[in-house]
Amino acid sequence: MLEFEEALRRSQMLIGLAYCGNGISSWAFGANTRKRYYSTCPYADEFEMMFDGGGCLDYAMEHKDFQKPMVLSDKVGLVWIAEFIWQNGEANMMVMLGPVLHSEVSAKNIENALRHTNFSLKVQNMMAQRMQTVPVVTGFVIRQYALMMHYIITNDLATVQDIIYQKTLTEVHGYCGKVENPDAVDAERRMMMEETIMQVVREGNMDYRKVLEEFDGIKVAVDFGTGNPLREAKDNLIMLAVLCMRAAMEGGLSPKTAREVERSAIHDIEQAATFTALVEVNDRIIGEFVERVHEYKGKASLSRYIQECCEYIKTHIREDIQLSDIAAQVGYTEYYLTKKFYKEMGVRLTDYIKNAKIENAKIWLLSTNKSVQEISEELSFCTRNYFSRLFKEKTGMTPVEFREQMVSS
Repeated sequence: MLEFEEALRRSQMLIGLAYCGNGISSWAFGANTRKRYYSTCPYADEFEMMFDGGGCLDYAMEHKDFQKPMVLSDKVGLVWIAEFIWQNGEANMMVMLGPVLHSEVSAKNIENALRHTNFSLKVQNMMAQRMQTVPVVTGFVIRQYALMMHYIITNDLATVQDIIYQKTLTEVHGYCGKVENPDAVDAERRMMMEETIMQVVREGNMDYRKVLEEFDGIKVAVDFGTGNPLREAKDNLIMLAVLCMRAAMEGGLSPKTAREVERSAIHDIEQAATFTALVEVNDRIIGEFVERVHEYKGKASLSRYIQECCEYIKTHIREDIQLSDIAAQVGYTEYYLTKKFYKEMGVRLTDYIKNAKIENAKIWLLSTNKSVQEISEELSFCTRNYFSRLFKEKTGMTPVEFREQMVSS
């Protein structure tokens, strides 16, 4: 635990970064007096009224002894990130970032939520205008700020599981009575969905589709207000790829491999020219990261070099993979690498590459309308005939027979 003055000084760095990067205001409250020491928010009095009246201040004070990062939220959809700085063995000051919105809340929904308050019509109209100045950030960014704030103040690392969330988005009996704000409810469920996605990726959980079924129908996209729906859909998928990359590294996947998968995903996202193409990419992103982590955990007994070898093949499966390329990647000679690979894997390296390509071909035959010729070319086989001959050697069927039999079964 850092000394109070040092923790306070360090917190100023994050406050500056949050303001420069996202335009997020900062606050400080006395842990015992509940008095506001300062705020950089241009409408501090109005938003403190929302923060206090929505039960966020009470909730924070009730949890000041936990020494954990907090994400506080009210029924309108405003979110704050908070942490207490300690002095002489007790909480002395609460520093806070916010408010932010977790999703692009429409002016109409804000107005409807405010109409349920006990505020005068004048105050409601004023707050509806003030809400339009609140920055919109993703749940991923909110968590990042919470974890960074905890580290800066305490010098201790925290995980997303350590964050305390105020569960007030769907049912709070404060100054607004009981309010059901669809956008606020969606924001909370979106955050829960992101947490679940990160967890299934960390675990390499191959049943991830079943786990994520409960989130069907949730609005997952953040509206950036660009007026370009395809561009915004791409930006949301890029955020998903970054989210999965971090979770994969937390699950043990090497940063190098995780970033390669992320770069490949972003390349496919940017190449997509239609929403249909993006749907296909979207379906692949989580699955790709989950499979990589699952494979890593299943190969934990393998040497680091053979794991890197397998990861290289997976990442470059569309290329004409040469043994010299893999050897250069892991730092071995071709002769030593092939011997070591066979000893640990029980299969020749060249056969492993062929098997990996055939497994990818099976997936494309069943999940896309690509022709056999297109699949052969995308997997860098020298000719279609060679691809078909190898496919039949491995599966007992030609690619066409495999597709027809599996589709009809």
